[in-house]
Amino acid sequence: MSEAIRLHDLSCDATLQAAIERAAIAVLRSGQYIQGPKVSELEQDLGHFCKVKHAVAVSSGSDALYLSLQALGIGSGDEVITSPFTFFASASAIARVGARPVFVDVDAASLLIKASEIAKAINTKTKAIIAVDLYGQCAAYEEIDSQLNEHSSDTEKKPKGQSQKIALIEDAAQSLGAQRKGKMAGSLASISCLSFYPTKTLGGVGEGGMLLCENAELAEQFRSLRNQGSLERYNHQHLGGNHRMDAIQAVVLLEKLKYLPGWIAKRQAIAESYAKAFVSESSLAEFINPIELVTENQSAYALYVVRAKQRDQLMKHLRENKIECEIHYPKALHLQKAFGNLGYQMGDFPVAEGASSEVLALPMHPNLSENDVERVIQTIKAFYFT
Repeated sequence: MSEAIRLHDLSCDATLQAAIERAAIAVLRSGQYIQGPKVSELEQDLGHFCKVKHAVAVSSGSDALYLSLQALGIGSGDEVITSPFTFFASASAIARVGARPVFVDVDAASLLIKASEIAKAINTKTKAIIAVDLYGQCAAYEEIDSQLNEHSSDTEKKPKGQSQKIALIEDAAQSLGAQRKGKMAGSLASISCLSFYPTKTLGGVGEGGMLLCENAELAEQFRSLRNQGSLERYNHQHLGGNHRMDAIQAVVLLEKLKYLPGWIAKRQAIAESYAKAFVSESSLAEFINPIELVTENQSAYALYVVRAKQRDQLMKHLRENKIECEIHYPKALHLQKAFGNLGYQMGDFPVAEGASSEVLALPMHPNLSENDVERVIQTIKAFYFT
C-alpha cells in the first residue's frame, strides 16, 4: 500500500536533525532560554539573507504584524488597508491595535492585493497598507508605492494638517526566500514581517517571527515593544508586551537557514513539474488553473495552490488516495464573523469570494520525490478522466 504524501513534511535528514539536537541541548544547558546571543545571531543572519540593515526577532508572525502597527502609532480612528484573501492575522493585527481593517479586492490571476483597488480605498484616515505576499510570491510593491506617491502629491495641495504619510508594510510570512525584481522578500517595504511557524519555508519547532526594516530608530522601538516597552530593565518607555523569541527557536532556525536556498530551489523545481502537467502539455488545463506567477517574481512556493473545478470532490478524491491537500482560504476575511462589525457583505469582493470556492493547496515541500509529484498528477488525472 502506498505511503501518504504529505502537504508539508517537517522531518529533517539525519545530519540536520543531529545538528538541531546538539544546538537545542546546548541551549538547555546554558540557562539562557529567552533572547540572548543565539537570537542576536539569528537576527544578524536573517538581516544579511534578506539584505536589510535591521532584524528584530519576536514571538510570532502575528505579533510582528501587531508590533509594526503599534510602533507606527496606529490605533483608534485610523484605517489600514489590506487583502481579504489571506490568513486571519493579516487583518486581526489591525483590529488588535484598535484601527479599522479596510479590505480591497485581489487580482484574479495571482490573488495578490491589487494596487489600483488600494488607490480607491485611501482616505484621510488611512495610515498604512499591509500588502500580503501570498503562497510564496511577492506583491507588486513598486506599483503600490506609485499609488502612495500619487496620493502624497495630492495631499500636499490640501490645507496644512490634512496631508499624511502612509506606511507600507510587507506581510512576508509566506515568502521568505522569494524575490521580486531581484530584491529579496523581507526588503520590499519600510517594514517587513516574517513568520517561522513550522510549515513556513523556514520553520521552527514552535512559534516565532521577525521584523525587518532599514530605519535604526524604528528597529529600536521594535526591540523595546517586544520587551514590555523596555530597553533597560525596570525602565519602561512604552506600553509594550511580552513578544520575545525563545533561544531554542533561534538555534533551530539558524541550522535550517543554512539549507534554505537549496530548499527554495527544490520547491521551484517541483512547481515547474506541476505547471508542466497542468498548463503546458495537458488537457488538465481545462480543469486545473495554477495561481499565476507574476512577471519578475521568483516565488518561494510556501504553498502550491491551484484553482480547480469540482474542488471539493477533487479534495475528497486526493485524500482517499492518501494525498494531503488543504484549502487556503475557504472564507474571505470580510465574511468572517469576527469582522462582522465592519459591515461588509457577500458580493463586496467578488474575486476573493470566487477564489475561496476554488483554491486547493497540493503537496509542496523539499522532501517530495519525482515519483511523489507524478503520483499527485496522475491521481488528479484519474479524477477528471475516469
